[in-house]
Amino acid sequence: MDLLAIQFHWRPWTSPLHIFAGAGLLAVLAIVAYSRTFHDQRKLSAGLLGMRLCVIAALALLLMGPSELPPVGEGTARAPLRILLDISKSMNVADCEDRTRIQAAVNGWLSEHHLQALAAEHEVELLGFGAQVRPLVAGEVRSDCDRMAVDRESLLAESIRKTVLGVTSKSRDAALLVLSDGRASDGDALRAAARLAKARGVGIFTVCLGGPTKRRDVQLVAVPRQEFFLAGEPGQILVRIRQAGYDEATTTLRVTGGEKEFKHDVRFEGKSSVTVEVPVTQAKSGLYAYTVRIDPIDGEQETSNNEQAVFCNVIDQRIRVLLLEGQPYWDTKFLAQSLRKDERLELTQITRLSPGKQETILTRTGGGGGARLPSTAEEFAAYDVVILGRGMECLLDAERVSLLCDFVSRGGGHVIFARGRSYDPRTPAGRRMGRDLAVLEPVIWAPGMAKNLTLSLTATGRGSPCFSFAHLAMDSGDAISRLPGFRVMPLIEREKSAARVLARATTTALARASDGGVGDPAVVTMDYGRGRIVAILGEGLWQWSFLSPKDKQFDGIYDAFWSNLVRWLATSSAFGPGADVSMKLSRSAVKLGTAVTVEIASRGTSKETAAPKLTVTDSAGETTPLPLVRARGEHRMQASFTPAAAGTYTLALAAPGRKPDRIERRFSVYDLDTERLNTSADPEAMAMISRESGGEVLGPGDAPRFRDMLSKRRAAIEAPRQPYYIWDKALVLIIMLGWIGAEWFFRRLAGLL
Repeated sequence: MDLLAIQFHWRPWTSPLHIFAGAGLLAVLAIVAYSRTFHDQRKLSAGLLGMRLCVIAALALLLMGPSELPPVGEGTARAPLRILLDISKSMNVADCEDRTRIQAAVNGWLSEHHLQALAAEHEVELLGFGAQVRPLVAGEVRSDCDRMAVDRESLLAESIRKTVLGVTSKSRDAALLVLSDGRASDGDALRAAARLAKARGVGIFTVCLGGPTKRRDVQLVAVPRQEFFLAGEPGQILVRIRQAGYDEATTTLRVTGGEKEFKHDVRFEGKSSVTVEVPVTQAKSGLYAYTVRIDPIDGEQETSNNEQAVFCNVIDQRIRVLLLEGQPYWDTKFLAQSLRKDERLELTQITRLSPGKQETILTRTGGGGGARLPSTAEEFAAYDVVILGRGMECLLDAERVSLLCDFVSRGGGHVIFARGRSYDPRTPAGRRMGRDLAVLEPVIWAPGMAKNLTLSLTATGRGSPCFSFAHLAMDSGDAISRLPGFRVMPLIEREKSAARVLARATTTALARASDGGVGDPAVVTMDYGRGRIVAILGEGLWQWSFLSPKDKQFDGIYDAFWSNLVRWLATSSAFGPGADVSMKLSRSAVKLGTAVTVEIASRGTSKETAAPKLTVTDSAGETTPLPLVRARGEHRMQASFTPAAAGTYTLALAAPGRKPDRIERRFSVYDLDTERLNTSADPEAMAMISRESGGEVLGPGDAPRFRDMLSKRRAAIEAPRQPYYIWDKALVLIIMLGWIGAEWFFRRLAGLL
């Protein structure tokens, strides 16, 4: 060790004057003690006195706290520096002193001289981001930046998140430089990404390039609200219109393809987007095409994105329903009567009347659903919806419950718990049934029961098709709160994380005051695998079908609720009613450049069926076969492709031996280019990123002083050197104890003790 490099410091335990005074007092006492034996054994006493004085001096020295500062490191590691360059289309706007934004970024910040200066002290990595993050080569960027900004999205938040997570630095001195105009397709997540950077010690320096632009445009996206529509029944197409530069404009939405044109006046009123629900109805089954378009507005720069095709699949098959009841009561009686009124339903009702005796009632089944309790996967697959009453331990065994769970998770079927707990937890058989059915239940039960509760819809429930009552002259939430609620309901500990609460049950006063915000869950839905579960967690809804004369305005609401619920479940399924094979698209309206995933699923087994074949036909009429690969899970296959152009595409599935043996789906590919819709720079978003992460906002011309800013930041966050006691070692303690022990030994040997 270089002694000249050692920096000693004294950190006394108390005042040095007190330490020296104490040491002097101990020295005087030692001299007095040894003076008594000095004349008899002069040499030995002098030696022992010297040993005692050395101990006292050593203790005084230790109490003074001799310390040392660690030496300054000579080879400090280079700090990580990541540079994120925006390569989305908005960077091609030429508003940086007659240069495009990306040219300004490259010329001002990515010059060879500037990058070499940064690399001398930092581990520099250049990355480009748009739809994804990818590494860039500085030389290629400088030579070809004009053709580099082509991405149709700018996922700024996700790019920051991935880059921050990829940085490893022990000294928390990493930095991130973002060169962008701030236009982010995922702007809602920017704050979270910046806070992640701060938590990991990565300061973000932002350079906002560009300014406001005057581009004016309107774009629309339209999708059907549900997978299937029932013939003669109303459905909806959801249309979202986005605008830039038309905050106070008014235009007209037009939808053609039905019996008459639908018109709707669109007023933006300062909003960046407006959503319109378009009602559609078709009397016969088939695949129907609708044209959705928005009238151009004066000064609009591009009108090709004002129109889109939407395809609706209309079916006329009946929905097959199985109702199981082990403990008949009013709820089951009125429920079955209500379902029989709906001409669209085939109902199989199986009721246990007594031990060993069951009753089966078939309504419009034509024998298709069978007349016995299902005991195989194929027999369960014959139904679209299974409704469970009470006393399931009297009807179902563990094997059938397992098949029921597979019917939902793998087969895409649906289950409704119609009367709260479908078993009696007070009996051993009921508790076993509870354990078997627990995966399907959307709540965790608590001990006890509640009585005479009022229902109130949540915000989710008010928008649910289950509670859509067109014949009422009032809001559905107000109607439900005025109707009788549950007479009895088991207490709920909590709903599961995947559950969505449509209605809550509580006292009348609290229900009206809370607007569904408090109380136990009463009506809950939960997705499970490819299917869905709805749970009516109490009993007493049958009272809606037996109202007093003063509530005649609510006549029919009970029938409407159950019809809505069953239809909603069946039509939102991947399988159409009566089908044992399905073809599901990841999207029915696809943004250009986005991959489309096609999933082929089948229910049950079918003997001697040929392998399905899938083809896609584009707008030009060119047909291409798509290879199908096995997906995870039984009876599932997948295909994926990316449309190369906007327009209308047709997917055709040939499935011999299945129902149906041929399926066609048409979908539209739209060109929604958000990078062209709004190209104005967003300096506020860029400033927020720097502020939240602990970095700084830079101007386009601040490149020369950026290196000094990084050095100052590193010096500011670098931990100061802390002195450490040089005596705090085991060897010092051993020497001290050995020295004191030796003195004691020699004193005893000389008979001085």
